[in-house]
Amino acid sequence: MSPNPYALQGTVPVGHAACLPAEPATQASRPPSAVSELGIVRRRSRLVKTSALTFLALAASARLLAGESTLTQTFQPLDGLGSGEVVIAPVMCHDWSSHSGFPTAIGLITAKNIPPTNAPMPIGDINIASASGLILLVSEDAAGRTVITLDCRALRVPQQFACTELQAVGATLECLRQVAGQKLDTMTIKATLKPDGQEAVQKLVDDFIKQPKHTPFQWKLA
Repeated sequence: MSPNPYALQGTVPVGHAACLPAEPATQASRPPSAVSELGIVRRRSRLVKTSALTFLALAASARLLAGESTLTQTFQPLDGLGSGEVVIAPVMCHDWSSHSGFPTAIGLITAKNIPPTNAPMPIGDINIASASGLILLVSEDAAGRTVITLDCRALRVPQQFACTELQAVGATLECLRQVAGQKLDTMTIKATLKPDGQEAVQKLVDDFIKQPKHTPFQWKLA
């Protein structure tokens, strides 16, 4: 048999098929539609990953904020019920914002207080401050100084409580003194009042501001 005349030549004669190794497929060799679909898939994958990370971060933050509640002691002016007097007493509260950095016991002075009871019927709020519409708010001014605001615009003592409006305000201020003590001297204390008719309330607040905070406030004389 004669040798293949084409063995030493790098050519293939017309009519003969060449078996060449297949080239690996590359992105450049893919059809345009396949390249486009691949880009969309990759972008969607990055978007899903980013969304998942954002969701996890938000969930972690919410969990931290929701897990900061503790028991905090404050003081409240309570209805003495049968005694017919206002009783200033320590009260344990469910403090949702105990790690907020603010003195939360101050705002809790005017929180509602519906105590446990063995009465045969439901009872209402026995906190004279909250039942009378008083609200204590804590904030900061531009200099970072703590500001305590006693909002008296909705002040109205319910008939079942044996005290005047001035006594309700005075008892609330005494609770403030028992909660914060001499730290109040480093804070700004002010009242938010109606446009007119509450001049006596403003004078009472002014007297409280001037008084040394290590002595009880004579609110019963109001």
